[in-house]
Amino acid sequence: MKKLLIVFVAMFGLVLAACNGETKEETPEKPGETPQEQPQETQTPEEAPEISKSVIEKAATATKDNMMIEDATAEVKDNTVNLFVTVSDASIDVKYAEETGEEFANLLASNYATENPSASKLWEMYDLKITIGTDKDNPLFEGSKTTDAEKIKW
Repeated sequence: MKKLLIVFVAMFGLVLAACNGETKEETPEKPGETPQEQPQETQTPEEAPEISKSVIEKAATATKDNMMIEDATAEVKDNTVNLFVTVSDASIDVKYAEETGEEFANLLASNYATENPSASKLWEMYDLKITIGTDKDNPLFEGSKTTDAEKIKW
């Protein structure tokens, strides 16, 4: 038993020695690599890459994985992104509806940032409108966020 404990402690020591405490932020760049530059000024929607269909489809597909969600779509009109979430039951809880809408918006922004790493943050360029309802003509909850707002207002 003592031998097993000694071997375990030795292996643990090797693992700790291999992890010298550097984090990604502290690790110097390798020669020839340049850090990803962030834009100095927020781009306008006209200057930034468009929100591709694949970005929208990935976010919508992930949102539709929820069993209460029948459909999730997004459309860009002028400087506003409109998100529509169709739920199967009109008795959906307010908090649950808000979380679903915010998750859809976050997924869209994350997918956009992954596809366009040099672009400004999505919600700094576009206003956001979220509609959750049993269909587009019967909204149950609506939320919105302007580019200068910190969070979605329901």
